[in-house]
Order: sequence, then C-alpha cells, then structure tokens
Amino acid sequence: MDASKSTDPDGDSLSFLWFHYPEAGSYEGEVKFQPENAHTVYITAPKVEKKETLHFILKLTDKGTPAITRYKRIILTVLPK
Repeated sequence: MDASKSTDPDGDSLSFLWFHYPEAGSYEGEVKFQPENAHTVYITAPKVEKKETLHFILKLTDKGTPAITRYKRIILTVLPK
C-alpha cells in the first residue's frame, strides 16, 4: 500500500501510521505488514478458506501547529487458492 504521493498544503512534514482494522472486515486473524510507520507498507495476504475482506487504515498527520490528521481506508479482498 502506497501513500508516497501524500503532501501537506503548508509544506509540513508528514507522519504515517498504518494499521489493520479487523472489526470492519470479515477476516479476524492477525495480518503482518512492514513497516507500519512509512509511506509505503507491504503485506502478505493470509491463507483463507473463503473470500475474506481486510480493512486497513492510514493515519496521516502533519507536523504543523496544530497538527492535522486525516484518515484513509483501504479494503482488500483475499480469495482462497
């Protein structure tokens, strides 16, 4: 997942935090991804027995005063092999 094109209108630097949001999707297991605090993260899709959805949230915060945060969601569908 890639948020490298994100910018701040004031030119402030940005911090990125990605996390799995299992309550919103159908897959409740743990999902590993690396790193969690960079503009680009890599995940390994879990092995599933049926079609599952995974929800990920990006928390993007600028370093301005006051700090402004925006959230974005990515929904992935994982199919069984």
